[in-house]
Amino acid sequence: MVHREGNIGAEMHDAWADVYVISSGGGTIQGGMRQRVAPGDFVHIPAKTPHAMLIEPGKQITYFIFKVKPA
Repeated sequence: MVHREGNIGAEMHDAWADVYVISSGGGTIQGGMRQRVAPGDFVHIPAKTPHAMLIEPGKQITYFIFKVKPA
């Protein structure tokens, strides 16, 4: 589980995909395209895709993140 109250730099994983399940709060995921996320959303970020969770000032987000190694 991850809780963020601000932005961090972009990341990319060569061998792992990320699956986010948004628990509370909200933000924007930028990874190939920008997507607003809210509680209950599921987001899949394929391996080798640069991405970042963007949080508006004064806002926060909590989410589960699963790292999945493609077969």
